[in-house]
Amino acid sequence: MDEMPHLKLVGKPAPDSDAGEYSEARAQADDLLMIAAAQGDRAAFAKLVARYERHVRSYCGAILHHETQTWDAAQDVFLRLWATRLRYRPKGKFRQYLYTIARNIARNLCRSQRRRQALAHILGFDDDSNATANTRALASPHSLHEQDESARHLRLALSQLDERLRDALVLRYFNDLSYDEIAAVIGRAPSTARSRIFYGLRRLAELLPKESVQ
Repeated sequence: MDEMPHLKLVGKPAPDSDAGEYSEARAQADDLLMIAAAQGDRAAFAKLVARYERHVRSYCGAILHHETQTWDAAQDVFLRLWATRLRYRPKGKFRQYLYTIARNIARNLCRSQRRRQALAHILGFDDDSNATANTRALASPHSLHEQDESARHLRLALSQLDERLRDALVLRYFNDLSYDEIAAVIGRAPSTARSRIFYGLRRLAELLPKESVQ
């Protein structure tokens, strides 16, 4: 088996890294890159990393609310993708496959973080590295560097949502996945994905200041 490639997430989008609408042509292109990666083509894999790293980091950030852990999780996602590249079946569903990996890694890391915090509380210690985790701004492809007041309100409101609702909203509106793709990622029916987005939007409107709701 080929040695795992060295990954360096740079935080800057490559020219074609914003997938936009996930067309059939883009799905086929991703499949071809994964086929090449399975054959040991590191350049093909690097192109996938450049194309999706910003989106994966955004999604992990929506779950973790912790900058360092977000970068670590995103790194782990692509390492896992490389390690499992031989299992991938080219059926035009690369994004579902990638975001399922991201969801599992980020949520497992989040659970580990919560267990550490609970243990620290029992022992009488404070975990300074996570002290502001619940109020950290959400990173997204559209507002990574925005500091305006309305964006801040939106990020804080998202951080207060139930993770199931937040998951669905972030996948839909920040990563542009279809309802069928979201359903595949969360392991539920498309109707459940639609329901979570509906209730997520309604809850989000309740959490946002009135002047921020358009």
